Amino acid sequence: MESTESSFSSARLSMRLLCADDAALYTRIYCDPQLMQFVGAAMASPAAARSFAASAAASQSKNWRLRYWVMTEKQSSAQIGLLGLVRNRAVPSVDAAELGTMILQDWQRRGFAIEGLSALMTFAFRVEGLERLQGMQMPGHTASIQLMTRLGFERAADVPTNVHGLRWTLDRSAWEGHSSHPVAMDAC
Repeated sequence: MESTESSFSSARLSMRLLCADDAALYTRIYCDPQLMQFVGAAMASPAAARSFAASAAASQSKNWRLRYWVMTEKQSSAQIGLLGLVRNRAVPSVDAAELGTMILQDWQRRGFAIEGLSALMTFAFRVEGLERLQGMQMPGHTASIQLMTRLGFERAADVPTNVHGLRWTLDRSAWEGHSSHPVAMDAC
């Protein structure tokens, strides 16, 4: 996959780092109770604005711990959601990050989650050089659990299920061992 340092794409989507111009999308997502039902409590606008400012600054950092990308549907140029990576510093011997996506309701159930996450996985392993990706889903979020399975993740044996949800893991070697990945990548 070809990419810039901070952007990448798939057949139907282009992804670029969250920046100061993306406050409306971020706030729309994080203030929506229905979108947040499997993540946490929906934020009030002032809290979302503070969270956005911190997330946009962190996303642009070269030495990142947290990064968000805006997902844009190529055909319509509509911003449809966010992808995210959060580095896991709990295990210093492994360069790992938790990935996730939040897609606006009007764009759900069209295959954008698997396409966007597949592109993010390729970027994370090939460009960022991460060794492991992780995910977390609430036990009742069936669609998200099915998505993790389709992407090749396995339930994390060393991380017990807790009140926060089900843990998933995928090492780069296992990802590279698959003969094909769910979505072919385009150059940026």
